[in-house]
Amino acid sequence: MFLKLLKIPIVRHLIAGLAILIIGYFIGNSPTQEIKGKYDELSKSHQQLKVTLDTLQNKVIKMASQDRIKVENNLRGLHLKKGGTLQFLPDTNISQEKKETPREIRKKKRANRKSKKKRLMSNLPDVKININTEGISQSLQTQDGIAGMILTGAAVSGKIQLNTPEVVYSVSDAESKGITATGRNDYAYKQIQQFYDEAKSGAELWIMLVSADVLTSDMLDKNKEYSKTLFNSSKGTIRLLGVSRKATLPAETENGIDKDVELSVLKAQSLIEEYAPRFKEASVIIDGANYTGEPTELKDYTQNNDEFVSVLLANSDGSTNACVGLLLGRLAKDPVQRNPGRVRSGALPILQGYLTNKEKVDNQENHWNTLHKKGYIIMRSFAGRSGYFFSHAPTAVTAQNNLNTIPRVRTIYKARRLSYNVFIDEILEEIPIDASGKIAPALIKGWEAKIDTTLNREMTAKGEISSIRVNIPPDQDILSNDQLQLSLDIQPVGNAGNIVINLGFATV
Repeated sequence: MFLKLLKIPIVRHLIAGLAILIIGYFIGNSPTQEIKGKYDELSKSHQQLKVTLDTLQNKVIKMASQDRIKVENNLRGLHLKKGGTLQFLPDTNISQEKKETPREIRKKKRANRKSKKKRLMSNLPDVKININTEGISQSLQTQDGIAGMILTGAAVSGKIQLNTPEVVYSVSDAESKGITATGRNDYAYKQIQQFYDEAKSGAELWIMLVSADVLTSDMLDKNKEYSKTLFNSSKGTIRLLGVSRKATLPAETENGIDKDVELSVLKAQSLIEEYAPRFKEASVIIDGANYTGEPTELKDYTQNNDEFVSVLLANSDGSTNACVGLLLGRLAKDPVQRNPGRVRSGALPILQGYLTNKEKVDNQENHWNTLHKKGYIIMRSFAGRSGYFFSHAPTAVTAQNNLNTIPRVRTIYKARRLSYNVFIDEILEEIPIDASGKIAPALIKGWEAKIDTTLNREMTAKGEISSIRVNIPPDQDILSNDQLQLSLDIQPVGNAGNIVINLGFATV
């Protein structure tokens, strides 16, 4: 312990001083003058040593203080490297903290209070609304309105090729693929442009160009690689299909219309019937080209049984082809229950309406009712209302068939797809059976609630249907036949197709 104390400079200094005092005492009592001189010399040396020690001690204290600050700064920069090792970051950007005086602390607190008060009083409470300037003219299309078109056209080197599906989202997209207003693809361009006049940019449209010798019935033949290829490329998402072959001269007609139309209707129905079991159904619009102008000659499609097919006899350019793209665009942007002839939806974006016999619809008004009763879609106008509207949306079935309009077909098949998505999780699922061998009642109630919730959320709440009723019979013998059956009844929305007003004079 004593040796450790000797290592401290101040202790050594005190011991040396004490030794000098003891020696001085003995020298002061000694008569020898020589010894006294030695004492004075030794005392002077001690004083010089004391000054030197004091100077060294101050330097050591100063150096220790500086080292402490440097160590603290370096500790602030201590960093854990990847892998668990430590490193010191450079301390060039770390400033030495200066201890604040009490006066400086009080001054800083006063400044903070003033700043906080100023921030609180800067603005009155309010609501800020940021305006989105990019929403106009954008598509309202949903997954239920994805459309496809097969049109007469030509291949373009390095761009679109014949018989090859392409997807576009605007007219400019089509132009970038070689479908332009002039040149060999002007006909396809017109149809695509009219689609986007209604559906607006952003709507998904699948297209295929075919050579001029490909008939409409060929386009729809399930055994040929046209519609089939287009459907498969879209992975079954197409819900609306339009087909149109550019009319040629001389026109070949039969039953008052292009002779290929009747066969095309049958091919279209057969095509969709093949895809429907796989939940890839679509409504097909066929170009009723080359109408002769004699409605009595036309086939009556209200006697058919082809609910997936409709024939259009109208256009906006006075040609002998129908404006398939325009009707598809109106359907694509509307919800499934909406009729494309709905007046409140607004007039069509055209200047003049025609039939495919090149006659203005206004000049054929006496034929409108006959054409409608035979199941054709045309254009019409209303007295006192500017513009032109689609007449209705009939399908090629009898009036007694519940699927006699395009909206009815779209609605029922949307409900079918939703029901499929609900129950697909139940395939090969274990089903608890009660003591009587029947399905447990609690499970039945759960299934009914699940499908009821889904359809009400996806359709009733959106105004696409009025109501639904689900019923799963509880006495099903699922152990014997591995089959679960249920009934789903949908109440569609109504359409005020004919409004009767009894008007007369009366005294009040």
